[in-house]
Amino acid sequence: MDETDTCPEPSQFIKKWIKQISNPDKQLLKSLQSDFDDLDTNINITNKSSYGCEEEIIKVTVHGKVDEEDLPDNSVSGSILFHNGTVFSGIFSEDLSYKCGKLFENFRSDKGTKGTWIHGLLDGFAKTDNEYGGCEEAFYRNGLKHGVAVEFGPIRSKNLMKCCFYQNGEPAGKCFKAMIGGGFMLGKMYDDKISDNKAVIVLPDYKDAMIGIVVEDDFVRGRETEVVGVKLKDGIPVPMLSDVKSNIVHKRDVSNQKSISKWPFLKDPWEHKRVEARISHFEGAGEGLFAKRKIDVDELVALYNGTRTAPSLEEDWSDYRVHLNSELDIDIPEGMRELDQYSATLSHKANHSFEPNCRWSRIDHPRFGLICSITASRKIEKGEEVTVNYRLPLHLAPKWYIDCYNEYQENKIKAKKLLNAINVIENILDEIIHDIKPEEDVQNHPKHSQYDSKENVEDKIR
Repeated sequence: MDETDTCPEPSQFIKKWIKQISNPDKQLLKSLQSDFDDLDTNINITNKSSYGCEEEIIKVTVHGKVDEEDLPDNSVSGSILFHNGTVFSGIFSEDLSYKCGKLFENFRSDKGTKGTWIHGLLDGFAKTDNEYGGCEEAFYRNGLKHGVAVEFGPIRSKNLMKCCFYQNGEPAGKCFKAMIGGGFMLGKMYDDKISDNKAVIVLPDYKDAMIGIVVEDDFVRGRETEVVGVKLKDGIPVPMLSDVKSNIVHKRDVSNQKSISKWPFLKDPWEHKRVEARISHFEGAGEGLFAKRKIDVDELVALYNGTRTAPSLEEDWSDYRVHLNSELDIDIPEGMRELDQYSATLSHKANHSFEPNCRWSRIDHPRFGLICSITASRKIEKGEEVTVNYRLPLHLAPKWYIDCYNEYQENKIKAKKLLNAINVIENILDEIIHDIKPEEDVQNHPKHSQYDSKENVEDKIR
């Protein structure tokens, strides 16, 4: 991607950039750093904390000598135990001014930082394991981040978390931060968190967006806008926005144990473009959720906001309780389940199916915070009813769910028996057809008598 690249199709542009920055070959990462180095002509050495390993040494273990041209003379491989408990393993010079390897958090841990230390300070490219099972990859100079830095979750190709630039250890320019459930946040960063009164939050479709105030990665308030294009600025995709779509100011509205929303009838504009609630096709189900347009596989369909409670077996049963994480459940309390009581989000209107077209997911929503959601597990046509498997435990589930489960199992058995019967019939027909010789075969191969010609008969008489 060139710095002047612009694209009227935001989603394709951003997906392409994410794919390139996440590529293990690190070509885009190296290119961004090269461009940064070309522009960087003045390096200020500051007294701020640097990332190094100049702690008091307790023990040095040498495994053997290493002779390579690009290494200092008398380099060896081995390990170094520091007083703070960290352990270095790799190659180092005799005077320990040069180290290349990995600095582990302690001798029991496999987490740490892999890189090169000059006089105890990180220099060049370094890879640091993070708490999520992924890593941060960044460039350092004199022990400080200096250049591009990216962070990933456990699966590099799917879990880009952050991309930004640092100058002498301080964030520089706009930071790109991916959000749980899709989409991203773009703004100025302080202490590794975005705080900006003109931050942009792009929603998972990469078309709808909010522009407004973000403090320490949390949306405070903003207005609805639309991404009309994307351009690269300092190597990071920056959305080109339309004028605000309405005068409505959307504010942070995270639920708690007692309140589902401060504004229960303020509809989420993104969701209400995609789905609507009306009478279900399922008998006796009441209202259901329907697609207002075609929805692609893996596309976010609807939001599931609700009150937040800690998981407990002592709570009264609720058909609307959904597990968010190990600490919280989301529930729609009685008195808030009808559209004339609550309509800010609509996922609770999706009916149950054991063969659903959606699956459960999560999203970090600018207004509602971290909530549940449903995502398409296959293509959904316009007008099709949206369904999801409620996944209720049978020993606690209500009678309607158990009846539905039993009916589903009976239908599976019937379908299996029918399929077996069809296979048996097809096998019998194949055998019958195989045993019947085609008429043309009989004509081409007539049955021969003992003597085929007059000559043969006469020969026998003789």
